Amino acid sequence: MLLELLAVAALVMTNFLSNVVTMVLFFNIGLALLSGSNMHMEAFAAVIGVAASMASLTPSACTPAPLIFGPGHVTGRGVLKANLVFLVMSLAACLVVVYPLASAVFG
Repeated sequence: MLLELLAVAALVMTNFLSNVVTMVLFFNIGLALLSGSNMHMEAFAAVIGVAASMASLTPSACTPAPLIFGPGHVTGRGVLKANLVFLVMSLAACLVVVYPLASAVFG
C-alpha cells in the first residue's frame, strides 16, 4: 500500500518539480519508511525512477508542451484529459510491470 501511495505522489509531484528533485525526495522518503520492511529497495528505486520520469501534465514539466499549445490547435483541457489517462496508465505500468520485473532482477 505504501509503495502505491509513494508512486502516485511521485507521479503527481514530478509535474511540478524537477524530475531529479522528485527522485531524490522520494528515494529518501522511501528509504526512511521502508527500511524495516521486506520490500526490495532496488525495486522501489526502479518504480520511483520510472514514476518520476513520467512528467507530462503541465507545461513546466514537459518541455515540448509550449510547442503544442503555440499554434492553438489544441486546448489545455484536451491535453489535460489525455495526459491524465497517460498518468493512470503510467502508474499501472509502474506497479504491474516495473516492480515485479525489478524484484526478479534484483531479488
